[in-house]
Amino acid sequence: MTDTISSDDSLQGPPPEPSPRREPFGPAARAAALATAALLVAVGGVVTAAIRAASSSTTADDLVPASAFAYAQLDLDPGNAQTSALRTFLNHFPGSPSRSSASLRDALLGAFMKDSSDPHVDYTKDVKPWLGDKAAVAGWLDSSGHPQVEYLLQSTNDAAARRSLHQAVPQAGLDFRDGYAILASSQSIADAAVTSSRRSSLGHNTTYRADVGALGGGQIVVGWADAHGIVTALKTIPQFRQFLAFPGASTLGLSALETTKGRVVLGAHAADNYVELDVRQKGISSASTSKPTTSALLSGLPTGTLAAAEIGDPSGIVTRTITALRTLMPASGTTDPLAAIQHATGLSLPGDATTLFGSGLVVSYGGLVGGLPNIGVRSKPADLAAAEQVAHRVSSVLESNAGPPLSVSSSGGDLVVATSPDYADAVAHRSGLGNDAKFKAAMGAVPDNVTFAVYVDLGDILPLFVHGNAVAEHFDSVGLWASHDGDVDLLQLRLVAR
Repeated sequence: MTDTISSDDSLQGPPPEPSPRREPFGPAARAAALATAALLVAVGGVVTAAIRAASSSTTADDLVPASAFAYAQLDLDPGNAQTSALRTFLNHFPGSPSRSSASLRDALLGAFMKDSSDPHVDYTKDVKPWLGDKAAVAGWLDSSGHPQVEYLLQSTNDAAARRSLHQAVPQAGLDFRDGYAILASSQSIADAAVTSSRRSSLGHNTTYRADVGALGGGQIVVGWADAHGIVTALKTIPQFRQFLAFPGASTLGLSALETTKGRVVLGAHAADNYVELDVRQKGISSASTSKPTTSALLSGLPTGTLAAAEIGDPSGIVTRTITALRTLMPASGTTDPLAAIQHATGLSLPGDATTLFGSGLVVSYGGLVGGLPNIGVRSKPADLAAAEQVAHRVSSVLESNAGPPLSVSSSGGDLVVATSPDYADAVAHRSGLGNDAKFKAAMGAVPDNVTFAVYVDLGDILPLFVHGNAVAEHFDSVGLWASHDGDVDLLQLRLVAR
C-alpha cells in the first residue's frame, strides 16, 4: 500500500480540500444517511465488525477518511475459535441456519437473503461468487463539512461485484480499491471517499487504533464513534439545531452537547453458550456523573431470584429526572404527574424518594407465592430512621388504596422493604445469588462497584410472556452491568443460551 500517512492524528482529518462534484443530495437525504450510520453503530447488531488484523494488508478502515465520526465493520467468517463458538451458540436454537453443512458465512447470508425483495438477491448466484469475508460502514464529513455514508464490501472478483451491485443498487456510486467495493449515495461521494482516505485514513489514526485495541483480540463485532464528530454532523440538520436552542435545553443540560468530546468503542464476541457485547466510553465528560455502589447489593440477593436491578446514586437520578419533568411538563394547566404519584403512594418527590433510596438501591423479583409476587427493595439511605418512617407511610397509603401492605425492616444499616415478611427476611439476610451458576454465567466478572446492573432469569421469565416459541425456550439468562475504570466507562451485556 503506497498511501501517504498523515502525521496529524486529529480525528477531524486533513485540512479542507476542494469540494468534489456531487450529485444533488438535499438536507433530508443527508439526515437519513446520518441517521443510518449512527443507528448502525449504536445498536451494534445491524452492522458488525472484527478487530483490525495484525497483518500489513489493507483493511476496511484504511479506506475510510480520517474525518470519520462513526465506523463499524463485519468479519463474515472470522475463523479461529470465534467461528466455532458462534456456530455452537447459534446451534442452541432450533431451525438456525448455522446447523447446515455450509460455511457459517454462506449459511447466515443465504438465509438472510432468501426472502429479500425489491430487488430479490440470490445469494448463491449474485453474491457468493465475489463477496469476501469483510464488510463495513462509515459516517464521515466531506470537505464541505457535510455528513456522508460510505459502505465497503470485500471483493474477490471486482467484475462480478460490479454487475451484482449495479443490479441491486443502480443509483449508488461505486469504486474499487485494494480489494474492496466502495459504495456511496452518488459517484462523486464515492470518489471523494477514496480521494480523502488516500490523504489520511481512519485506519492510520492512532487514537482510533488505541480505542479499538483496548477491546482485546478475538472480537467478532467492533464499532467506533467520536462524540464530537457526531454532534458536528448532527448540527448540519436544522431540526437538531432547533432542538439545542429550545428554552429548556440549558436546564436539561443539552447545551453541554456543544462541547462534548470523547469516543465510544464496542465489541462483541461469542462463547459456546453466550454472546457478549462490551462497550468502552472514554473522555465523554457527561458519562461519569452516576456514582457507583457496591455490587454486593445484587450478588447478595436470595438464590433463586428471577430478576433484579441495581442502581448506583438513585437519589441523584430521581432529582435529575424530576427536574427534567418539571421543565418539560409544567404542572400549571395540566394534570401534575408528581401529584398523582403522591396521591397513589404517599411519596413526595423528589424528597421522600431520595430519603428512601440513598446512595444505592436494588430491586428484586423472587417469583409468585400464593398468586402474589415476591418483590423486595434494599437501599442504603443516609438516615435509616427517616427512611423507615417514609416507608411505613407509603405502606399505609398503599393499604388504604386497597394495595398490599409492605414489610419494612433493616439490616446492617440498609433499609429493606418487601411485599411479605418472609421475602423481606430473605432479602435482609445476604445469601448466595452471586454463587449461583446461572447468575455467574450471565454476569461474568462483574466488578465490586457498579453504576447499574441487571440480571434476568430468562428461562423462568420468558414463558410468562411468550408461549410455545421454540426459540425463546432456549434463552437461559441475561446480565448487564456498567462501571467506571478511571476515565473510562465500561458496560457489559451478556446473553446466555441453553
